[in-house]
Amino acid sequence: MVLSNPKHERFAQELAQGKTADEAYQLAGYKENRGNASTLKANQIISDRVAVLLERAANRVELTVQTVADNLLRIANKAEALGEASGFSVAKGAWMDAAKIKGLVIEKREIRTGNLDELPSDIVAQLRAELIAERDRRLVH
Repeated sequence: MVLSNPKHERFAQELAQGKTADEAYQLAGYKENRGNASTLKANQIISDRVAVLLERAANRVELTVQTVADNLLRIANKAEALGEASGFSVAKGAWMDAAKIKGLVIEKREIRTGNLDELPSDIVAQLRAELIAERDRRLVH
């Protein structure tokens, strides 16, 4: 329920958006006063209103990896059901996007540096050590 005092409501909304008590106090239309801003922030009615606003915001923006993956798979299934090449292309893209966000596909990029002799020796040593460690890890598994 919206607070009956418009300045209190604005103050609570600004706090819920992450503003400091001082910033929220001034944005609500009060003159700068750090003590009063702190006192108002501690007011139970304000605290309760901020909690309600934060809970509503959290519910509105709750977007999980699973939600995105589910929607991508729904799109893939509908696109594939079209039975046309364009649908299959869309389906493939949606499946790949779903796999990527679920961590099933990791994109690799090639980096070309030219001549390794141009790199600092400590970087070359670090790269060699990482390559050897990766090779050894693969041999064990």
